[in-house]
Amino acid sequence: MANCPNCNSKLATQKIVKSFLSLKSYPPIVCKSCKMILSHKINNRLYGGLAAILGISVGLLYINLNNLNVENILIGIILAGISLVLSSIFITNFLHFEKQ
Repeated sequence: MANCPNCNSKLATQKIVKSFLSLKSYPPIVCKSCKMILSHKINNRLYGGLAAILGISVGLLYINLNNLNVENILIGIILAGISLVLSSIFITNFLHFEKQ
């Protein structure tokens, strides 16, 4: 059982197990007391892809703006990892729940 982040009441978790690559939409979980809608799992996958693209593009931008040598490639890979982690934290914390 999960708790609602708004009113801290118990939510019933879904027991639907589908493959990762299926593009079927899942029904949202709705809190009955405060009417908060948890976003669909397909949207969370798209947000995760957006975070990955953002992280990789930051690393490639750093490599393209500086000289192409081993140190700058390693710094670009490190920056891509850091921006990937930060953008995924931002996306899961701030875009996971949607108000009705």
